[in-house]
Amino acid sequence: IPVVVDIVIDKNGKATLKGISKSSNNTEIDNEAIRFAQIVCEYEFIPASHRGEKVNAIFPVMFLRNDILQ
Repeated sequence: IPVVVDIVIDKNGKATLKGISKSSNNTEIDNEAIRFAQIVCEYEFIPASHRGEKVNAIFPVMFLRNDILQ
């Protein structure tokens, strides 16, 4: 069962965790996906652009059960 966590990359390349958009219905798996996404948010990214202007963008990150529990 996949877990989808949304991460927002703002115009400056800063990432923030928006939350879970699709839950696995397993609290342990969901919490681990959030923990990992928070680590990803510590990095800076190249912001998205639209018609030459930097824009905020939401990036869904999918975690499968095997990605989290090994």
